[in-house]
Amino acid sequence: AADEPTRERAFLWHYLAANVGYIAGALFGAWAHAQKGWTWLFGGAAAASTVGVALLAVGMPWLRSRDAHKPHSSAARSSFAPASASMRSVWLLCGVAVVFWLTAQQAGSSLSLFAATNTAPLATIFGHSFHVGPGHFASLHGLLVLALLPASIVLQRSSRAQAISTTGKMFWGYVATAMAFVVMATAGLHGGDFGRVSGAWLIGCYVFSSVAEVLLAPLGVSLITQLAPKAKAAQA
Repeated sequence: AADEPTRERAFLWHYLAANVGYIAGALFGAWAHAQKGWTWLFGGAAAASTVGVALLAVGMPWLRSRDAHKPHSSAARSSFAPASASMRSVWLLCGVAVVFWLTAQQAGSSLSLFAATNTAPLATIFGHSFHVGPGHFASLHGLLVLALLPASIVLQRSSRAQAISTTGKMFWGYVATAMAFVVMATAGLHGGDFGRVSGAWLIGCYVFSSVAEVLLAPLGVSLITQLAPKAKAAQA
């Protein structure tokens, strides 16, 4: 319970799995709508959700047995602060999390709209041109997170990374969040408000926002489980 780096690595692994689904969903959605229409897109989502429920139902007895045999130690939590102070810390983290998710969720809203209406639909790499749409940009965000997470998991084991506190890493996550939208504001000034601009602006935004997500989302949840009083850990 007192091993902060191990807890952080566990949440990074969890986030790695979540982003595999994020990428697969974005790519499948773009393909299914283009080839088969909305019925296949939403039918595929329903089928995937059904598989998820089935896997959870099959695995539930194993999860319960693991939890029953796990040693529950409250020594680590009780050494931090009284319950009221711990919950104040949790509420503070939840408050700043609202700010982060207001920006992170733009990937599925304003950034997708910008990709559809204000980004050049053709990209050229090494002399080859190909079409890029909102679904491709949406999957790019997940791909970047997926590429960054293994490096983060490895870095978590290094003594230099462990010397930086979780709150310190989260501070830089918010800096990266701000930079992502500085890039998009600049894209608006360079013609994005009235015409189409290069997809490089969106790529730059996604690079910064992906770095921010890796630093904020899994580590923030890890910190909340560490700070919350034992009786309210799951609720927090």
